[in-house]
Amino acid sequence: LEIKAEGRGKNTAGLGATVRLRTTAGVQTREINTVASYLSASDVRLHFGLADAQAAARIEITWPRGATQVLTDIPANQRLIVREP
Repeated sequence: LEIKAEGRGKNTAGLGATVRLRTTAGVQTREINTVASYLSASDVRLHFGLADAQAAARIEITWPRGATQVLTDIPANQRLIVREP
């Protein structure tokens, strides 16, 4: 599952948002950032491996402004764009 966050205002890439994804296998947590190494940057899309799970039971996004957004029963094998509320 690939997740691209779209923030509001000047932070359109959603930098600093924390994404928690829950499946039957457990919980994965990622933070959206571009940090890679000296003089380089990473893709801001987040990639989650779901193994045999057909869906993410719950995705919780905590945005830098403090809002929390929850998505449930998100099918696997897709690119998902999530916009900050």
